[in-house]
Amino acid sequence: MSSARDLGYPAFDQGAGRLDAWEAVQTAVHSGPAFLLRPNSLAISRPVAAPFHAAFTITNVGNTVQRYTMDAVHSHLAGIEGWGGTIRGTALAPFNVTVRPGLERIVGAVYWNSADRFLVKGKSDAVFMRVALYDPLGRFANYSYGQGSGFAQVEVAHPMPGRWTLVVSENGRKDPAGIRHFTREHFQARLFTYGSQPYGSFSPAAVTLGPGQSAPITFAGRTPVTPGADVVTVHVHGDHTAALPVALTS
Repeated sequence: MSSARDLGYPAFDQGAGRLDAWEAVQTAVHSGPAFLLRPNSLAISRPVAAPFHAAFTITNVGNTVQRYTMDAVHSHLAGIEGWGGTIRGTALAPFNVTVRPGLERIVGAVYWNSADRFLVKGKSDAVFMRVALYDPLGRFANYSYGQGSGFAQVEVAHPMPGRWTLVVSENGRKDPAGIRHFTREHFQARLFTYGSQPYGSFSPAAVTLGPGQSAPITFAGRTPVTPGADVVTVHVHGDHTAALPVALTS
C-alpha cells in the first residue's frame, strides 16, 4: 500500500490510492527510491473532541537517502447544487455550475426510483442511468452509472475553476436482438463541492533517512466534536506521495 499513488481524493474514497506495480517491484527488490509505512492505516477511538496521539513508522527501503515530510487534511462539504427533471430515450439533461478555485473535489450524482422497471420485448428490466462531468473546456472528465440502484455518483479531484457541466442520461437496455430500448424516467441531480483543511500535527514534521533506516512519527489531533465517525488523510511525501487513512470515532 505504501507504493500506491495518491489520487487526491479523501482516504475514505481512495484508501491508499492507485496501485503502482513498478513502484511495488522497486519496493520489494530495494531498487531505486522507495519507502514503507507501518501500519497501513490508523483507527482511533476516543470520547468526543478528545486529544489523541498515534504513531506510525517510515522505513526507507530504497537505495538512496530520502527526505520525508508529512501533512494531513480533513475534507468538508462546501456547497450543494440541485436540479430535477424527466428524461426519455437518448436525450441528454445537462446542468451547469460554476466551480470556484481551490476545491478538493466535486461529486456529481443522479437519483431515481430504484423500483422503476420497464418492458423490453416482454421482459421486465431495471432502469439504467448515467451521470458524467465535463470540465470548463468541454473535456470529458469522468462518469458513472447505476443499474436498478436508484443512484450513481462520479467524482473529480482538484477540479479546474470555471463552468462545469453535469450530464444525466439513460443508458437503455438491449433486447436479444441487440436493439437498445429506453423509457421515461424522473430523476434528481446534485453537484456537491468539497474543500479540505489542514488537520493535526506531526512530530517530527520531517525526517531524512538513509537506506534501511526507520523513523517513528507521532500524529496528534482531536476526535470529532460530534459523536460519530470521520476519516482524515495523512500524506507522506518522499519520492512519491503515499496516503495513510486515519479513521476517527467519538
